[in-house]
Amino acid sequence: MGEHVDSDRVVSVDWLADRLDRARSPAADCRVLRVNRASYDEHVPGSVPFDWASDLQRPDGRGLPDANTLAHRLGRAGIAPETTVVVYGDDHNLVAGFAYWLLRIAGHSDVRLLDGGRERWLERVGRTVEANVPSRNADPPAVDYDADALHDPTWEHPARAGRGDVRDALDAGHPVVDVRTRAEFLGDRVAPPGFDAHALVGGRIPSAKHLHWERLLTEDGTFRPASELADAFRSVEVSAATTDRTTTGDADPVVVYCKLGKRSSTAWVALTDLLDREAVANYDGSWTEWGNLIGAPVAVGPPNVEPPAGTQAESGTEPR
Repeated sequence: MGEHVDSDRVVSVDWLADRLDRARSPAADCRVLRVNRASYDEHVPGSVPFDWASDLQRPDGRGLPDANTLAHRLGRAGIAPETTVVVYGDDHNLVAGFAYWLLRIAGHSDVRLLDGGRERWLERVGRTVEANVPSRNADPPAVDYDADALHDPTWEHPARAGRGDVRDALDAGHPVVDVRTRAEFLGDRVAPPGFDAHALVGGRIPSAKHLHWERLLTEDGTFRPASELADAFRSVEVSAATTDRTTTGDADPVVVYCKLGKRSSTAWVALTDLLDREAVANYDGSWTEWGNLIGAPVAVGPPNVEPPAGTQAESGTEPR
């Protein structure tokens, strides 16, 4: 499909360019959602804005929207249950990946992620863009989206981990992967530069392995080939199903997390859609939740000696 990946879910710039007429049609056949952290004049022609800070959360800003709320927001964007939705955004799909993951666990029938996001689209020679972002009341026309067609994303879902699931993973010795910066992982920072710190303490979930999310991407922001993705995950003791299934059998469940579940969505896509890995859960509460929990175990410093989950901390760790 793309230059680096072979997936029906992660699509290339060329794939989308061939379908722009469908995306710009008043009919709810195909829609392109742009989910950016910043505001831009240039965007994929016919794309519809989806606000990362409000459309992807409950009205009170705490947690995922329920099925009725999400259905209303999708219908407002001209999306029906049968619509093909292509999601893209800036910063290598930093928040667009989360929107894609949300639509996947919500059960929308056909959702794709544009490989490389906004930057990849703009760098391709001859790719036109539109300026003067239309208002939400402009085209496409709103449609009715039946909430019964969605699996309520606030409910339990195999691709979503809560703090209880994380504790279960630690107790069972299943892989937990931290995709934040090294400074966040060590506890030197609570958030990356330019982002607000929502947790009271720094550190990581004990026994978590560190794999920075951008190691999964090439310089142009597209995903690395499957073989390189598999090598990256094996480096943190996570098997890749496409190459390891015949020798390891059913893979252990794996939890991925970051600060708010945004960066870890990229890891979820890589494992689930590009490596065909089963039992992968994105912990969307991530460090913002774990770092504020009373009594939750926290590890800091180099991961040289970390106690088993549920035990008192030793060298390099401390419970908080």
